[in-house]
Amino acid sequence: MKKFFPELFLLVVIGYLLFLIKPVWLGEPRGTLKTKNIPAEYLQLKEFIASQNGFFRTFWIPRQQRFGFFSTTHPAISSENFVTDSICRPPFCDLKMEMPAKWGRECFPNDRCYIRELSYFLNPKTADVLGKMGVKYIIIPFDVEGEIFIAEHKYNPQQRREVEEFLDTIPWLKKIVLVDKIAIYELPEYKERFFIEESENNLIEKWTRVNPTKYLVSLKIKQTPVNLVFSETYDEFWKLKIGEEVTSSQPYMGILNSFTINRTGNVEASVEFVGQKYVKLGALISVITFLFCVLVFIFKIKV
Repeated sequence: MKKFFPELFLLVVIGYLLFLIKPVWLGEPRGTLKTKNIPAEYLQLKEFIASQNGFFRTFWIPRQQRFGFFSTTHPAISSENFVTDSICRPPFCDLKMEMPAKWGRECFPNDRCYIRELSYFLNPKTADVLGKMGVKYIIIPFDVEGEIFIAEHKYNPQQRREVEEFLDTIPWLKKIVLVDKIAIYELPEYKERFFIEESENNLIEKWTRVNPTKYLVSLKIKQTPVNLVFSETYDEFWKLKIGEEVTSSQPYMGILNSFTINRTGNVEASVEFVGQKYVKLGALISVITFLFCVLVFIFKIKV
C-alpha cells in the first residue's frame, strides 16, 4: 500500500482540482468565474481613450473601476493611492487645503468621507502637479458593481454625487460630456512620459518604449545642466545611460524619477530598470527549484 501512496495522493489532488473547476467545464460558472458583460458606458470610454494618440494617464477618483480601460500608452492612477482619511503621500499631501463645511454633509459620522479627501483640488498648484504626472483626464467611475463608494457597509450614491458636484466647481477642470453615469474632466495641460523641466533651449526629439523596463530617448541640448523627468513611480533602480556613463535616478515631486544631464549637443540615452536582472535571476532559481522537486518526486515514485 505504501508503494502506491504517492500515485494515490496525486490522483486525489487532481480529482479535487477538477471538482473545484467543475462549474467551468459544465458551463455553469459562479462567483468570480461567472462571465460578466462590460457595461456600454465603459465600452464607450475605452473607445474614447484608446482612439487618442500619444501618451497620457487617467486619474480615477477614488479608484479605478474594474471595467475601466487602461493600457501601457494610457495607464490609470487611483487617487486613493495618495490621499485617504488614513493615507497622505506626496505630492498631494502638501497641497491639501481646508475644505468648506458645505462639502461633506452627505457623509456618515465615523465613516469614510470621499469628498473630504479631495481638498487638494482647491489648490491651483494641483493642476500643474497632475499635468507633470502625465494626467490628461480625471474620471469618477460609474460604480456598476456598487463596490467603491461604500458607507455604512453599503454602496452610497450620495457620496459619489457630491464628489461630482465638487469637481464641477473646480475652475481649471473642463467637464467632457461623453456618456451617462461616468464623469470625465480634462486638464488644461499635461506632460509626456519624458519631459525637460523649465527649459526652452533644450528639447526631447523623440522617445521610444523598447519594453516595460527600457526606454530610448533622443535629446537636443544647448544648455546644461538638464533635468530630464521620467514620469514613472520613483525607484532607485531606474538608471540613465549615455554611452558608458550611468546616472542614478533622483526623486522628483517625491514620486517621479529625474536625471541630471551635463552634456550638450545631440544626446542618445537609454533609461533602464536595472532591478529587472534580479527579477530574472529569481525566476531562473524558481524554475530550477521546481524542476529539482519534480525530479525528486519522479525518483521516489520509481523507488
